Formats: sequence, C-alpha cells, structure tokens
Amino acid sequence: MTCTLSSDDLATIRFHFSRGVSRRMVAGWYGLRPRDLEALLAPPVALPPKLSPCLTPVARHAPELGEVRRAAVQAVAADTPRRRACLKCGRPFQSGWAGHRVCTPCKNTDAWRSGDGVA
Repeated sequence: MTCTLSSDDLATIRFHFSRGVSRRMVAGWYGLRPRDLEALLAPPVALPPKLSPCLTPVARHAPELGEVRRAAVQAVAADTPRRRACLKCGRPFQSGWAGHRVCTPCKNTDAWRSGDGVA
C-alpha cells in the first residue's frame, strides 16, 4: 500500500462512514481497496520490544547452551542441510531441508509407503 492520506482526508472518510456511506464506495473515491482503507483508519498497534537472545533464561544460566540454541535457530532459519536423527529409526542422516525428518531407507520400507509405519 503506497497511498498516504492527510489528516483532513482521514477526517473526511470518518465523516462519510458516520453518515452511512459504504466502505467500498469511500475506498473507491481514494483509489484504495476497502481493506487498505481499514488499515489506514485502524489505531496503531504497539508491539512488544524484541528480546535479545542473550537475555533468554537458557543463555543466562548456561551460556554454552544459549550458543547451541542460537546456532540451531540460525540453521533452521537459513534452511541449510544438516545432520538430523530420523524420527522413525533414530539413526542420524543428512537432512536436505528443515522438513526432512525421516531418512531415505525408512521411507523406502513397505510399511512407510502403505502408511502403516507412520504412527
């Protein structure tokens, strides 16, 4: 949304709304979609401040665990391949992405393919 409206425009829009003019019609006058108009008129939302990773309880009491956790979060965020434990057999394997959690040998079993070995 690249449109900016002046405070006079917003006051005019609120006046029309109070008189029963439809949101779609008012949005059309300003070349906006009704939901964009709603977003412009909504009160700003105050977001909580972002916490630093060093302030987490894990990092305060066991700094080395905080580093491990931070590295794991960064690896998942980057979606990089890494070694994971298979959810079916528990053996480590080279995972190709964040959602790759079952190794190829386990996926090649008849039980996995039929759906019996999922649970």
